This record gives sequence, structure tokens and C-alpha cells, in this order.
Amino acid sequence: MFSFLEKLFNRPVSTQKLMKKADKGNKDAMVKFVTRHYLSEDDVYVKATELKAKEYISKLTLGEHSAGYIWLADMILKSETRTEKDVLTAMKLYKKAGDEGDEFGYECLGQMYFEGKDIPADYEKAFKCFSKLENTSPGSQYMLGEMYRQGLYVDKDMDKARACYDETIRLDEETFEQCGFWDDFYDRAKARVHQYWEIKAVE
Repeated sequence: MFSFLEKLFNRPVSTQKLMKKADKGNKDAMVKFVTRHYLSEDDVYVKATELKAKEYISKLTLGEHSAGYIWLADMILKSETRTEKDVLTAMKLYKKAGDEGDEFGYECLGQMYFEGKDIPADYEKAFKCFSKLENTSPGSQYMLGEMYRQGLYVDKDMDKARACYDETIRLDEETFEQCGFWDDFYDRAKARVHQYWEIKAVE
């Protein structure tokens, strides 16, 4: 069930052992438990661990842990009863995570501005958020490529877009070497590069 996470964390750790450590205040164990909960595709497991995951998220957030801010924001935005005030709170949590060193918070915020879900789309702010992770995140690099490809906020530039997709692929390949997996941005970037060369071939 946890082969993906076993690769991610380099060694298999049972849920019970993680809970034992987390209940004693071990923040690393809390992070791993919550990550396992969020990434699991086993509905029974997700339901069984939901209360503990929420408990650890609250503890991480109160303990000023940046990952806790991201997960709490995710929970808020997944709520079907979220209000405009809730959305603004989630945005603040993503920014706080980014400001405190977890740059993925900026990527999450950039996605909100890009997609215009729950808030008006703002491509300038999206571009600025993604640019904060320019050479560190495959996802942000891919989104910058999309913005150059479509000419959103920036001038349309297929060469810059291809460079962003190439960087996405490079970063994901580094991740694969370290952890044994890559995200779906890898395949999407590969497809975009293929499209780029198809267009070049007929110019």
C-alpha cells in the first residue's frame, strides 16, 4: 500500500509507529503521517486516519511548522462550505508557509491565481509566485512554461516555454534519482516539448 511513500521516505515505517512518535510530539513523524494520509489512494485507510491527520495538522500549525500551514489551507479549500473569508485565510496560510521556507506554499498560491478558482484569476501574481521557485520546483517551472506558451501576463514566447518544460523534465529526473518517483508534470512537459519540435519542423 505504501510503496510510494516507502520510496519517498527511504524506509518503510508502519502507521502505528508513526502515530507513537507523533503522539510524543515528534514533528517529523507528524509530517510523514499527514503526507501518507494525503497521498494514500486507499479510501478505507484515508477515512481511518482522517481524525489523526487533522489533529497533527493543528499541532504542526500551532507549532509554527510550515507544512502544517499548507495542509490546513488544503483542508479549508476542500470544504464544500468554505466562505470567501475561508479562502482568504487559506491564501494567507500558503503565503506564510512560503515566507517561512516551504516554497511549495508559493506554488499553491500561484495555482489559485492561475486557475481563478475561488478568487479572480490574476496572471501577474501567478507568474510572480511561480517565479519564486524558478529552478527548484517542476510544477512551478511547468506553469511558467504554460504562461509563456499562452502569452499570459508575459509575451508569448515558445522558446522560453520550451526552456521551462526542459527544466521541468530535468528537475523531475533529479527527483526520480533521489526518491524513485516523479509527478505528472514530467509527462506533461515531455508532451509539450514534443509539440514544440513538431511545430518547428513545419515552420
